[in-house]
Amino acid sequence: MLKLNAAMFCAALAAFTAIVTAFPRDTRTIENENRSFNRFPEITGEGVFSGEFAGGIEPWISDRVGRRADFVSASMELARLRGADALNGAYAPKFLSFTRAVPARVKDPLLVFDDRLMRIFSFDEALAARYADTVNAYRAALPESARIFSILPPTQIEFMPERFRDISDPEQDAIIFVNAALTDGITAVNAYGEIADSSEEYVYFRTDHHWTALGAYYAYIAFADAAGFAPKELSEYEISAIPGFLGYYYNMEPSETLRAQPDTIYCYEYKGALTTSPPLLSPPGEGEKATYGVFTGGDHPKLTIGTSVENGKTAVVVKDSYANAFIPWLAPHYESIVVLDPRHFEGSALEVIGEYESVDLIFLDTAIISESAEYIDALSSMLTRVTD
Repeated sequence: MLKLNAAMFCAALAAFTAIVTAFPRDTRTIENENRSFNRFPEITGEGVFSGEFAGGIEPWISDRVGRRADFVSASMELARLRGADALNGAYAPKFLSFTRAVPARVKDPLLVFDDRLMRIFSFDEALAARYADTVNAYRAALPESARIFSILPPTQIEFMPERFRDISDPEQDAIIFVNAALTDGITAVNAYGEIADSSEEYVYFRTDHHWTALGAYYAYIAFADAAGFAPKELSEYEISAIPGFLGYYYNMEPSETLRAQPDTIYCYEYKGALTTSPPLLSPPGEGEKATYGVFTGGDHPKLTIGTSVENGKTAVVVKDSYANAFIPWLAPHYESIVVLDPRHFEGSALEVIGEYESVDLIFLDTAIISESAEYIDALSSMLTRVTD
């Protein structure tokens, strides 16, 4: 009987494989998931023994399954009907109420809600304390003349309808905790208040984990207040629209609903006499897809921006990718802007900061960074690292 069951299973598996691979490759895969087909992995001895080659074979084969998009859609519909986990996160039908069903340490646990996707937040007090201690270490290592600011904006899950609040920990709790742990000489910027007051506006993308340029603008207003200068008004900017943006979370959880309602990236360009090198906005060319890389050209280990402002002031922005949409708002106020991304920068932050006389050091990380041990370690290493 055991042999018969095994034979029947193998026959069924072979038949299923033959059926799904007999159809032509499903081009809807790359259209729905906003990506290119996975390539066959390079065969190397090291890759074979490390498992890297085997890991690359699976997505390559998956992309060659006939009618793959239909299988994905059916799977997502079943998940929606039973209100269960979908891919790396939770799927919440519009009228379903349930408590968090995703382990806190799952990478990017997603909540699919109505017409948008969001990351579920888990408050880790120990990691949040480490984040604050690391920022405090920068204060201790720098001269008093360097002003230091900390900006921890929330993500859009913070503004979910009341009935879904049990799904995610309040990000405000983490923000308050970190701000309270910051030492004297570090100014905590209340970006949360400005964004909360404007949360009904288009301040977050629906298909991506980032805020829009407008969301970043409200954080900029809060920063200007803390830094002691008058922010520019939106009326002082020309607005252009880049339609058809399907973001990072859409790639993780593609759906026809979201594809039919893509995001729009709005760019704000200052009307006054201001030039920057390199440009702060990089709209896609003809035939290119819209991406969050419009802002500052995406993430860089280190990016130095010169402006036509002549006031001797430098903003050093230590950041995650949220800061990319924030940085253009700083341009009218600083002669130079230096951007350091701890995830990629392998140099010394102290050496970079030491090259400038009048420095505002700005930490801009989303609240979710307070639960990332990897980011906190990188932030700490960037402070203690010494280069030749």
